[in-house]
Amino acid sequence: MKTSILIAALLALPLALTACNKAKEAADSAASGVAATADAAASGVASAADATAAAGSAVAASADKAADATATAASQAADATAKTADATVADVKDAAAKAAQATADTAQATADKIKAHS
Repeated sequence: MKTSILIAALLALPLALTACNKAKEAADSAASGVAATADAAASGVASAADATAAAGSAVAASADKAADATATAASQAADATAKTADATVADVKDAAAKAAQATADTAQATADKIKAHS
């Protein structure tokens, strides 16, 4: 009886080893598939992170350009306003001087007429 159990065990051993090898191959294949999937996912995450960083850089660059353009426009507007103010002050001074001269000329003409009739 012990001999027949031993013979049966010896005959079953190659089948058990084959089954173990098949199980190991299946586990290796599954592990390889999981590793490949994890690598692909990591690559996708890295690509998404790179794309996000690139988009962030583009947004930052656009914001910088917009800020520069706004600052330039504000500076030009301030310069134009200052020039207009300077021109307005000069025009007012010129007009006041002309009005004063006209008043003086009128006063002189009036004085001359009064002297002429005296």
